[in-house]
Amino acid sequence: MTKSKAQGLHGKRRELILDAAEELVMDLGAAHLTMDAVAARAIVSKGGVLHHFPTKTSLIQAMLDRLLATFSADLDAVERIAGKSLKGHLRAWISLMQTTDARLDRICAALLSASANDPGLLRPIAQMLRDRLTRYQLERPSDGLTSVILAAIEGYWLFNALGLSPLEGDTKNAFFSALQGLVDGLDEATLS
Repeated sequence: MTKSKAQGLHGKRRELILDAAEELVMDLGAAHLTMDAVAARAIVSKGGVLHHFPTKTSLIQAMLDRLLATFSADLDAVERIAGKSLKGHLRAWISLMQTTDARLDRICAALLSASANDPGLLRPIAQMLRDRLTRYQLERPSDGLTSVILAAIEGYWLFNALGLSPLEGDTKNAFFSALQGLVDGLDEATLS
């Protein structure tokens, strides 16, 4: 086997283990995230899991790294769609929240497992959210409306990901329409 094929197999096995860990957390909860359970779910040996993730913390960190990669891809998509327009960014986030898919369950699983084992692992995600808010607030420092809009978007995302959202049908549509109205009422600002 060539080195590149071996690396490809290594990467696929690593992703398979991460998928299994996320599924395990989704199905049974973070308390059941053990190396033995992940190995059984991934249909690999425990040694195979430990080869890729020597500790439970390293496994959780990898789950979070994958989550951050997803967030980064979302940020890149927003940047491509919205350019430097603050209103465009906020509209893109609102649109993104309305078109979410099953990946939210996986993201939520990673967040729950991380916070249950070591809340400090969530710092990079918190920092990314703070950085985004800071960037947006630099353009509108005198009001809190941008913060309110972002908090509503993130709150919706979290409640939806946890399966707790009370917003359905017309109520959900009214929520997003109200958010869009708040964005429409903002003065145009250009992000640096």
